[in-house]
Amino acid sequence: MSSRTRERGGNRLHWDEAYQDPGRVFTYQGGTAPKPPYVSQCCELLIERYGKLRQRHAEGWTAERIASSTGRQWRRSGSR
Repeated sequence: MSSRTRERGGNRLHWDEAYQDPGRVFTYQGGTAPKPPYVSQCCELLIERYGKLRQRHAEGWTAERIASSTGRQWRRSGSR
């Protein structure tokens, strides 16, 4: 059993009757489905970040330098 499957089961137990199971891949903790534009925005952000990682690697940055610069950037953009 994957950790994600166990997490879903735990959420169902925690939320009890209030848990909604929409049968979707992306859900909030309570089981409600996010709106499609939100999922698209998250995916676009991840793709953008991956592109920056690849670019920095191609420029010869060390893994440590990429990790330290990416951590600051991700914290900033994740706090929207």
